[in-house]
Amino acid sequence: MVVTAALALAPLLQASPTSALRWAPRRGTRLVYALTVRDAQGRVVSEGAFELSVTETGRDGYTVVSRNRGMVVRSGAEEIRDESDRRVTLKHAPDGRVISLTGDTDVTTGLRQAAFFRFVAPPGRISKGQSWTIDRPARDQVNASTTRFTWEGVDERSKRPRAVISSETRETGRDAMTGQGTWLIDMESGVVEEMVVTVQGWKVNGTDRGTFAMKRV
Repeated sequence: MVVTAALALAPLLQASPTSALRWAPRRGTRLVYALTVRDAQGRVVSEGAFELSVTETGRDGYTVVSRNRGMVVRSGAEEIRDESDRRVTLKHAPDGRVISLTGDTDVTTGLRQAAFFRFVAPPGRISKGQSWTIDRPARDQVNASTTRFTWEGVDERSKRPRAVISSETRETGRDAMTGQGTWLIDMESGVVEEMVVTVQGWKVNGTDRGTFAMKRV
């Protein structure tokens, strides 16, 4: 009976894969993403592409340069094309959380948005159904925030299985924002393949809600 029970459980155990969901980039790695930003009415405010280039790696984390690859910004009937070589340098902890950023952006805004739009890996290998929480203390003019990630399932539509992760982020402080998102993470490499996050309180095109979507290309 014991052997029979073990054999019966084997398929169930195999159906619950584990993954660290952690990206361990190498220096020189490049990733390109298409992105779209929509306002509360679903209108496209901006769309384009950006490139992430890994410039440094080490025990303390890694550094990535985000570079504009062309953007179209819309405001009513007006359309502005941005082909500038805007760059932002982001320093990450090993789990992916942003430690600092510099470059062609407002630092306070960039750090607040990073809490919503940057995936942070769990502390160890996990399986479907498990959750983990990331707490970020307040600093300077950046609100404290907490994000809860949950592994919801596995997307097997691509050649490589991808973990489906949900996220809920809440700030505490002045003009606090909240956000909900869905992420597709390559289970082998930990690379973010797709992401859609909607943030309440993010001022976009005169509305108080915005949706940021990106997909690896």
